[in-house]
Amino acid sequence: LSKGEKLPFDSMLYCNLGNPQAVEQPPITFTRQVMSLLEYPPLLENPKSAELFPADALQRAATLHANLPGGLGAYSDSRGHRHIRDNVAQFIENRDGYPCDPEAVFLSDGATPSITRVMNMLIRDENDAIMIPIPTYPLYTACLTLLGGAECFYYLDEDKNWGLTIEELETRVDEARSQGKSVRAIAIINPGNPAGNVLSEENIQDIVRFCAKEQIA
Repeated sequence: LSKGEKLPFDSMLYCNLGNPQAVEQPPITFTRQVMSLLEYPPLLENPKSAELFPADALQRAATLHANLPGGLGAYSDSRGHRHIRDNVAQFIENRDGYPCDPEAVFLSDGATPSITRVMNMLIRDENDAIMIPIPTYPLYTACLTLLGGAECFYYLDEDKNWGLTIEELETRVDEARSQGKSVRAIAIINPGNPAGNVLSEENIQDIVRFCAKEQIA
């Protein structure tokens, strides 16, 4: 385009992975307001802050500041601040209707660090395999390459709205084991990325039973 070459389009939109601002999606204002107040707590005591920040942002920042010893710059529990884990646990309990222990909640700065940590714990050598859906999100294969593990791909069924069948999982596990691989875990992306499929409750229950039977995490 920059050289004047004739192409079947007039412009390019760079859809950078994980970077919504690159495609002109506005940032969440509330989050930035709260972070600004936490980065410089004296703003919470400044009377003029009420003219610059909405009341809900000021209230949230004050609550977090009171419950985060040392502020944002201090080291905390590796699982995340207890106050925030308490709130996450309460949200999960309200959503799912089952008790959630804050001690079992582990926060991270995004999906990638969490997935990388889990896979790092699971992969021992090149014979350890993780089941990964096709089509898939590229993080899983990249992480396995970095850690020296093996892929055990299973295929989603396009004709069934990108659903997944237990028969397909059983076939792929048998194939991997026949090649000397130890299938350590399965990656279930729900809602699917990039397919956009949503697993039914029955399908999820089937997967859990399959994993229990095959001793797969």
